[in-house]
Amino acid sequence: GAMGNSEATWHTDTWFYERPPAGAILRAVAVPPSGGDTYFLSTYIAYDTLPAPLKNAVDGRQIFFQNVYDKTGKLRLGKSMPKSQDFREWSGIVHPLVRTHGETGRKALYLGGTTEGAWIVGMSRDESDALLAELWDHTTNTKHIFVQQWDEGDIMMWDNRCTMHRRDSFDPASIRIMHRTTTSGERPV
Repeated sequence: GAMGNSEATWHTDTWFYERPPAGAILRAVAVPPSGGDTYFLSTYIAYDTLPAPLKNAVDGRQIFFQNVYDKTGKLRLGKSMPKSQDFREWSGIVHPLVRTHGETGRKALYLGGTTEGAWIVGMSRDESDALLAELWDHTTNTKHIFVQQWDEGDIMMWDNRCTMHRRDSFDPASIRIMHRTTTSGERPV
């Protein structure tokens, strides 16, 4: 597929936008004979199961996501090469590290899609990197995962505000065609 294996790591769609989509709909048009499955986890559960010291460490914090380079290291369309080596000085967006869902009112951990180019505002880089590594480990090392094993014609819809997802790799000689629609979203609060 056109995206290669760039979605093979956990992420929330377009976390680096000011208003990330609230939801997504994905339809399988062509699927490989094996691989290409999509895994989902709940960021509600990630927040709810944080040990008290971690919950205290994240509540009220904000996270900065640079939006100059994508996860594969490619310059994003319309962006220019930054002058500074410190990504915290680049173009980006600040969101709450714990977001409140606009409809349910529940809190969810909001990690985006990578630790590269992410920084917890107000912390040193070392402190931020250590806390983010702990949060990512807590969030992604869970038994609460749903796996969508795609068949042609399958349609999935998810709430991008309280889930993360990733995709398995698949044989590059195979074809995987998916049609995606995203819904408008709100600024995370």
